[in-house]
Amino acid sequence: NIPAYSSYMDTLVTLFNSLKKTVTISMNLDHTRGLLSSVLNSIASEGASILTINQTIPINNIANVTVTIETNEMQGELGRLMTRIEGLAGVQSLRIVARE
Repeated sequence: NIPAYSSYMDTLVTLFNSLKKTVTISMNLDHTRGLLSSVLNSIASEGASILTINQTIPINNIANVTVTIETNEMQGELGRLMTRIEGLAGVQSLRIVARE
């Protein structure tokens, strides 16, 4: 009985790991040429796939940007990516608003 249970659990773990995992990140960025590109390059270099990008018109030289990413293929931890983005000059704030 135990081998059948083990096989069942292995199948569930494989199925769970194959499900697409998405994270939505909201950030306030300075209206600086190339900053959004740097954020997107940081996301891509960590192996995440960008699913959507929404941004507001800059008000007082700050734009809100919301990015939804797929994290299945990421090489590192999400926390490392967040720290990397926060470290970019011109990133005023950053937070995860949804995780599935």
